[in-house]
Amino acid sequence: MHRSPAVSADDLVDQLLDHLADRLIIRLRSVLVSPEPALPKRAFRIPEVAKILSMSVGGVEQLVASGALGSLKIGRMRLIRVSDIDVFLEHDHPDI
Repeated sequence: MHRSPAVSADDLVDQLLDHLADRLIIRLRSVLVSPEPALPKRAFRIPEVAKILSMSVGGVEQLVASGALGSLKIGRMRLIRVSDIDVFLEHDHPDI
């Protein structure tokens, strides 16, 4: 009859810790090697602003057209800066 050698509790703990350390290193490598985080957005398109403000796209377009919400036009693209959104939100707009 073949009998396996006795393994001490310390040996089992060491094996378990080695295994866990190897798995942790693999996971950390994927995090540490990942590309640089993207820069935070400083401007949004009208549909994105509509979602941010919980409004319709048409409502945001009306705010931009009336000048109540500042915007920037680059070619055919209209962008609304985060600072424009902040200025809009700092004031009451009872007439809108």
